Amino acid sequence: MKKEGLERYRRFKMAESYDLLLSMVPNLCPKATREKILCETISYIQSLEKEITKLENQLKNSSSGESKPAKGNQNPNYHRYPDMNSSVNVTVSSNSIAFFGIQSPVRPRLLTDILMVFHNHKAEVLAANVASNQRELRLTVTAAVINGNIEGKIERIKRDLLTL
Repeated sequence: MKKEGLERYRRFKMAESYDLLLSMVPNLCPKATREKILCETISYIQSLEKEITKLENQLKNSSSGESKPAKGNQNPNYHRYPDMNSSVNVTVSSNSIAFFGIQSPVRPRLLTDILMVFHNHKAEVLAANVASNQRELRLTVTAAVINGNIEGKIERIKRDLLTL
């Protein structure tokens, strides 16, 4: 009886650990198999290690003044993966509130990169709604676009979103 209790506790802890991994690794389906969870976790950790190495190298290079980020890519954490399957639709209300409908293939950091575009253009995100499956992300963003040429700012935001 004691052995059964230990085995039940071990299985409980394993299930708890898999659930934790499932919540931490991006783009995993909630119904993913344990094998898929482990494979995607390994892949995600490897990509994070590569990103750390890349950022450390950029930091070393920028400290020594050897290289500068490429034009249009001032933020080293801001990745661009152009994709012709992406689309951005924008509707603007009369009081400088813009509604962005964004559709793009799923990839790591996509949501972060999208929100960074709004941050970089000093557009305040008022609300966001995300829907995603294994292949596609659909995002609606309501943002306050103020100060300066509002139409020009919206076009620049749209252009930057399409270049992700």
